[in-house]
Amino acid sequence: MNIRYLWAISLGLINPFSPVLPLATASESPAPPPLIALNEDEQERITLYEYVIPAVVTLEIDTDQGTIGIGSGSIIDETGLILTNEHVTRLSENNQVKIKTTWGNRYDAKVIAEDSERDLALVQVFHYQFPILSLSDMNYPRIGQTFYAVGSPSIIDIHEK
Repeated sequence: MNIRYLWAISLGLINPFSPVLPLATASESPAPPPLIALNEDEQERITLYEYVIPAVVTLEIDTDQGTIGIGSGSIIDETGLILTNEHVTRLSENNQVKIKTTWGNRYDAKVIAEDSERDLALVQVFHYQFPILSLSDMNYPRIGQTFYAVGSPSIIDIHEK
């Protein structure tokens, strides 16, 4: 992919999610195809992202001084159990954190377990139901197999623009 194109996306000059058509005069027929054609691998990644992202949340660690930490987590249970990293929750006061969903909804949540050796934490948000990500079988992924990690806090902001 062209570095200038990526730069333009990062500055918000181009929306990569809308079709881009080159300018054409009325006399040209048929209309040219979109500049961004998806190959099979790209479509597979887009489908995977669209499936996964509703269960990815941003965690915010707030204190009297404001937000002092931010990270991401995955909802792994319909009741609002979130798997994240311990280094994200470490500075929470009274085990309280805030979460923000893909759609921008915010909820209070509580850190219910932390394991600093494995850098894992469980957070519980008390709400009705959430989309979830299932945990993998311990035998997968296998060495050499492709896998994707989704969960940047900044990824949530894409949906707000």
